[in-house]
Amino acid sequence: MKTFRKKRYALCAVIIPLVLGAGIYIAVCPDVWFVSKINRVLGIQQVSPDDLHPVAAFVRNYLCDLLWAYALTGTLLLISGETMCVWSPVIAVLLGIVLELLQRTGIITGTADVFDIVAEAAGAAAATMVYIYGRKQHENK
Repeated sequence: MKTFRKKRYALCAVIIPLVLGAGIYIAVCPDVWFVSKINRVLGIQQVSPDDLHPVAAFVRNYLCDLLWAYALTGTLLLISGETMCVWSPVIAVLLGIVLELLQRTGIITGTADVFDIVAEAAGAAAATMVYIYGRKQHENK
């Protein structure tokens, strides 16, 4: 992949999903540790997660995980290229499973949820499909 294409891919597959996920966290996740610190510094009134609209609750609970897995898979694909095309999404999903298990056991904070793993698998699959599609488009030029 040419340098320019790598920069564009990094922006679309890594930076944008991470920034979008962070923005979602700041908007609808006031109980997340780093968000509560930012809100306290900025003097923003926090809203209880229990008061969220069902769509906002879905976004809060699953879209951020999907974006995180998309960015992780995109990063792994960017670093490894064709050599790890199959393993990059597998690694991202396995890491998501490990994190959910750590939440379940109380080693790290969070709420373990099987649908988080589904969202992470969807993000990893989407990133892989976009990468493969982009590679095929580049090869056809």
